[in-house]
Amino acid sequence: MNRKYLDDLNVKDRWDLWAYKGKTKNAHNNFRKVYGVDPRETFALNETFLEWLYERLMAYKGFASKVVDLKSDVYLYDWEGEKYTQYDLIEKCLANLKEYLLYKGNSIHYIEDHFKEYTDLENIDSWDSRLTADSKIEEVLTNNAYKAAEMFIVMLPGMWW
Repeated sequence: MNRKYLDDLNVKDRWDLWAYKGKTKNAHNNFRKVYGVDPRETFALNETFLEWLYERLMAYKGFASKVVDLKSDVYLYDWEGEKYTQYDLIEKCLANLKEYLLYKGNSIHYIEDHFKEYTDLENIDSWDSRLTADSKIEEVLTNNAYKAAEMFIVMLPGMWW
């Protein structure tokens, strides 16, 4: 399955890359033929949805911007007390989702590269402290990704071109 936007981010931990063998493969293929859903998609539906949202927003931005002006202030969206154009809110969603997707595929290296203040070994006195810092970062990134879903809901009535 080609998933360009996730491939571009080098996201390797995703359902469509999990291999099936033998009877399991046949059972899942039959399920997909009947219901149109691969059972692997439902294993971690929260992550599947965030991947779906990132891919669809990237595609929407590309297609819709050729037809309508996403930066127009005709449709303004309220988010956390501020007004945003559709383009600006999409960009905010994509930034949150991208950071989460980059993290989830390669958490240890991503944290070390992007959150130096939490991983500076001089400031961390034990592995317990490091694990606590890592879980705080994961919580922030996950919450930001879920905020992207909330932003999408705010824009939902205007998401057509």
